[in-house]
Amino acid sequence: MKKYIFLLIAIVASTAAIAQQDPQFTHYMYNNIYVNPAYAGSRDAMTVGLLHRTQWIGLDGAPQTQNFYIHSPLKNKSLNLGFSLVNDKIGPLHQTMFYGDFAYRFNITANTKLAFGLKAGMNLFQPKLAGLITTDANDPNLVGQEVKSSINPNVGFGVYLNNDKWYAGVGIPKLVQNKLATVDGADNDISEKRHYFLIGGLILPLTNSIKLKPTTQFKFTENAPASVDLTAELLFNDRINVGIGHRLKDSFTTMVGMNITDQMHAGLSWDFTTSKLNKVNDGTLEFLLMYDFVFKNDKLKSPRYF
Repeated sequence: MKKYIFLLIAIVASTAAIAQQDPQFTHYMYNNIYVNPAYAGSRDAMTVGLLHRTQWIGLDGAPQTQNFYIHSPLKNKSLNLGFSLVNDKIGPLHQTMFYGDFAYRFNITANTKLAFGLKAGMNLFQPKLAGLITTDANDPNLVGQEVKSSINPNVGFGVYLNNDKWYAGVGIPKLVQNKLATVDGADNDISEKRHYFLIGGLILPLTNSIKLKPTTQFKFTENAPASVDLTAELLFNDRINVGIGHRLKDSFTTMVGMNITDQMHAGLSWDFTTSKLNKVNDGTLEFLLMYDFVFKNDKLKSPRYF
């Protein structure tokens, strides 16, 4: 109960910030379509991924997120489509996001492609404050409050530049700053905020069998500190990857993955919290499973680093 009260205090103290904050992922480098629609189809195969994240284990009501995505080039290789479903829960707040992606890709050199992408979909916001257990039954901040569910359409935009050795991109997955809910007597409504993402990564051969894969993701939004992810993975024989990472002022990460086949990849990560929340949680677990489908007459690019 003490741990749950701690989380409730955090939600009440910064309701707007938590409600606006998009889910975060340690395997962001394998999930770029979540923040950038221009990434759709860039693996030159129909790619299906499933990701589960349990954040701040041991803290009642802590965030849990599931993400399913699929994207693929069409017969005309310049046109690419994608779809993603995100289910995100933190305390009494529940969001389900459905988004479709479209990307137009073309060569700017023999080996480098540039893509522009559009994202469109909706966010189903479901607050469940009625189920909260409070220490003060007459708390004026909660008694009589009603926060209704809402369905909020949105659109996004992205640019993605890549070749076999590196990638870089800019994504704004939600351009519209929807009002999710209004709380009577509160200073701020619960609303979405526009997030800006900068992503990048490259492959550096160290030996004939070992490669270094550094990646990064910067996230910016109004009235909040920037979120910066820095990750470095070692790839052994293009089959096994072992990595470490750091989300500035938040956590350190260890991760391991394996290309089970040329088409299937599985990954596991564990985050160690470095903020004050480390006193009330046992870390964050994340699991990724990804598969590239190959159809008749298609040539699968292997290995695929991004």
